[in-house]
Amino acid sequence: MEIFRIFLFTAILTGLFQYSPGLGAQDIDAEALVTKESITCEDIAYTSTRLIPGYYREESTDTLQALLYFWEGSCGITEPMMRFTILWQIGTNTFDEQWLPEELPAMLLDYREAFESAEQVHDYFHFGEWEYHTIHEGYRSFTSEMAEDLKSYEDLSPLELFFTDFYSHDFERAIRRLEEGELEGTRLDSLYADHTEEVRPTGYTHGGLYFGFWNPGSSLEALGVHPQVGFSVDVVRGNVLYGLQLRLGFGDTSRPYTTEIGNQLVSTNNFLQVQAGFQAGFDLLNSANHSLFVTGGVGYDGIDPTSHADRDAGRTATLHSININTGLTLHRRFDRGNMFSIMVNYHIVNYNNPGGTDLSGNVLTFGVAYGIITRSYSSESR
Repeated sequence: MEIFRIFLFTAILTGLFQYSPGLGAQDIDAEALVTKESITCEDIAYTSTRLIPGYYREESTDTLQALLYFWEGSCGITEPMMRFTILWQIGTNTFDEQWLPEELPAMLLDYREAFESAEQVHDYFHFGEWEYHTIHEGYRSFTSEMAEDLKSYEDLSPLELFFTDFYSHDFERAIRRLEEGELEGTRLDSLYADHTEEVRPTGYTHGGLYFGFWNPGSSLEALGVHPQVGFSVDVVRGNVLYGLQLRLGFGDTSRPYTTEIGNQLVSTNNFLQVQAGFQAGFDLLNSANHSLFVTGGVGYDGIDPTSHADRDAGRTATLHSININTGLTLHRRFDRGNMFSIMVNYHIVNYNNPGGTDLSGNVLTFGVAYGIITRSYSSESR
């Protein structure tokens, strides 16, 4: 199939120059040479991305112009064609953003997602046909090297710097230029603002596994630091967070504490903790990929001080407390539906322990959660 594509495209390009003498690339009527039934847009994309690197290195300007004009005329502006054209125009000091399509932000996002995929992806999304097309596997590395070479130019405009950063895969730097106003007044800035307004989610739901530490203070210091594992669910609507937390703490205490087990006061180092609570918060950042919530919450906190021998003998005990807390929660959202969060909370607890060690005071917890998110959109934004 690849040999057929290359042969067919070579024949087309040969025909462009043999039968159209004296015409510029803009005047070639490719439809007269090949019908849409004999070659598809995916064929054109695959063969073009196979041929462009060689023609570029040979500085075959006329051939490149004819090829790009035929590709655009047959299939519209596609991301791989647009990518090379942008970089080629920057290199030849002829860049003009006015021809860039309205789908530009979506095309850039699709390119980034393909690059950051865990699998080798050599596809792009063709918006005209609403399906994915395959391109040559070496094309992405060719354009990224091309963009990296262009970074050495000292007279690039902010918009040209954006594209050289983006296509050399420095995505964070490129998006930072866009979001911090360096590209204000450009067509890309306008398209990006419209795109963000259209597709920005009204909210999302996050479920993730939690790991952290429970670090007590004041009278609770006898219990020592304990690891915690659990599950975290956050529902975000607009700037407001509603969260549910379930955590399990474990490990012996650093010093013995006295509590009642089986109607007797005993000294023990046993510690098995369950925390379950609700929290709400407000986002201070409200950025595209990050949120920083100031939170407050209330819940249940319980400690089981019994040993295996106690439980085997039927002796049970539980130390209860209401858990009142406040803190900060940072969300980092990723494009592919995952999220990482960091949570720091200050808790006030007072475990019921009559006749035993005073177990009241404050606790600092620090932990991280990682999981998936599902985004929700308003009907107007679809």
